Amino acid sequence: MEPITLEAVTNAVVVYPGHAQVTKRAYLEFKPGQHETLLAGLPVGLIPGSLTVSAKSAKKTKKKATAGEVTIVRVSVEGEGKERAPEEVEAEVVRAAEKIEETRRRLTEKQKTLNEKKKFFLELARGSSHSLSDSISSGKLSLNQCDSLEKYLFEAIESTDNELITIDQKLEKLDRDRDNLGTRRDEKIERSKRQTYRVITAVELEEPAAFYLEFSYLLEGAGWYPYYDARVFPDEEKVIFTTCAAVHQKTNESWEAVELTLSTGRPSPGGSSVPLDPWVLKLPEEKESRKHPGLEAVLGQPAATNAAFTDGLPLTFAISLPETILPDGSIHRVTIGQEEFPVVIDHVLVPRQSEYAYRRVTAQNDTDRNLLPGAINVFREHDYVGTSRIDAVAPKAKFEFFIGTDERIIVLRALHISKVGKRFAQRSTVQAKIRVTNTTEQDIPVLLIEQHPISRTKDLTIKFTEAKPKPSRQTKRGILNWNFEIKAGDTKELKYSYQIEHPKGRKPVESE
Repeated sequence: MEPITLEAVTNAVVVYPGHAQVTKRAYLEFKPGQHETLLAGLPVGLIPGSLTVSAKSAKKTKKKATAGEVTIVRVSVEGEGKERAPEEVEAEVVRAAEKIEETRRRLTEKQKTLNEKKKFFLELARGSSHSLSDSISSGKLSLNQCDSLEKYLFEAIESTDNELITIDQKLEKLDRDRDNLGTRRDEKIERSKRQTYRVITAVELEEPAAFYLEFSYLLEGAGWYPYYDARVFPDEEKVIFTTCAAVHQKTNESWEAVELTLSTGRPSPGGSSVPLDPWVLKLPEEKESRKHPGLEAVLGQPAATNAAFTDGLPLTFAISLPETILPDGSIHRVTIGQEEFPVVIDHVLVPRQSEYAYRRVTAQNDTDRNLLPGAINVFREHDYVGTSRIDAVAPKAKFEFFIGTDERIIVLRALHISKVGKRFAQRSTVQAKIRVTNTTEQDIPVLLIEQHPISRTKDLTIKFTEAKPKPSRQTKRGILNWNFEIKAGDTKELKYSYQIEHPKGRKPVESE
């Protein structure tokens, strides 16, 4: 007995960063006994070992069918089609090109005929105005007959124009198809190396039943990544933070009005762990310090992963509305959710790198879910100001991004260098002066970041001497931070200095 061919509909898809779990279902009504079904044409990206088949009740409760109602006796996955030689595909593309040219030739001839026909009708319409008047006055034609003839001519011209427009559209499509033949040839050669799949399922029933056969399988060729839209309202000290997903797929399956779920999980079709390379330790060639390096230096820092924010479990996002995603690889935007976060806005100044004051937004993730790493489209209320980026953010944690520059904050930086020569060495004293002026009508909190050079060689000595006012924070890497509030219309001045001493004739250069 031939198996019953199924028409299954894709009803649910779970998209992972590099795969998709697709669920199809087919409605069946069978009498008692054993029956065999065939689901054909499954895409080439299907991972055969991932396929599962289950029977589910057709009742509204969606209760899974019990073994007494429907029993899955056997499931087999088979490849369809066979590998075709590249020469065969090439010949097929050549035939397609010849067919395009033949169709184009026929359309061009028809276009020429229609243009001549239109020209005839136009000349007839232009010349008929006087002859129709003469015919009416002589009584050869009635007024109604003349109106009918004139109407016929205009309708004929309009119909001819419509045919010409249709031909133009067909010719444009043929030109696009001809231009894409090379790409299509490469795609066909690639597809010809792989099989499509079909699933044969045997089921057994003890009594008549209406049920769904549900097929679930993992596919290659799909993925998603998160991004965000952030609309900052400075006066209200809030940000409307929209979490979005860019979903794409080239699985050769169209997902139409499906129940969509996004997951950060990474299914491993092979079911194996990542192999470990040898872990080699060695002693440094030159002892720079007798201080014990500590466990972190010997063992290394653990790699940062999203698992640190998810207790090791993947995040899933169920999209509330059905989504349609075409298999053309284009980006399909999906909104995951929208939140309102409180924000604090201050200004960050880095005079050594830029003369501008950057407006920094510090927000707090007040939700009980994680924010994934991703790009942010930043808006100041309704005006787009640029893009930023965040790393993974845990629930209740704070995160930062920037909303452009504020030209009302004027930053000036000047350096004064004095040199003193010794017999074998050169000493330079560098004095830095920074002036910050607030031309706005409100007090503004500021973080000013400066930097002085450091040395990692014995022959080059760099000594930080003083800073006024004292920095809020100073690191061994030469970073200086000042946190202060600058009053409306006020100017703030900061100074710091350091000394550089090096052998004569060996001018310091920046390390790469």
